[in-house]
Amino acid sequence: MTNLQKIARSRQSARSAILRELSKDKWSPSLISMIVSKVEEPKTYKTYEIDYLTSVAADLFQINKHLINSKSRLREVVMARNICMLYLRNYTHLSYKTIGEVFGKDHSTVLYSCKRCMIDIEINYAGLKDKYQILLENMKEG
Repeated sequence: MTNLQKIARSRQSARSAILRELSKDKWSPSLISMIVSKVEEPKTYKTYEIDYLTSVAADLFQINKHLINSKSRLREVVMARNICMLYLRNYTHLSYKTIGEVFGKDHSTVLYSCKRCMIDIEINYAGLKDKYQILLENMKEG
């Protein structure tokens, strides 16, 4: 018997032991199945908030809203995309992977973008600090 088979067998026996204990306490079968089953986690972001975020960022950088989700590497587009990623990372509970899914990027790209944007804000590159403050104010209002 391989190690994988041993692990699978021990997991099955643990699951059946849990089911036996729950059924002793007169738990309903539907509740037991809900506890034991794998429930898929719902999406943790709302698309209308992200649409509003991208529209605010597009207005700040005077670009088309649809360019933010594109593969464009124009400086204004990249800065708008980075500022959106940084906002989502700082003010929501989204992971780098989820933010990457929103923008069609890899999690490592999101990590680099957030770090780069924070550095640019600190040195106030191209007035980015002011634009970020305006973005924060608009997101609080909307």
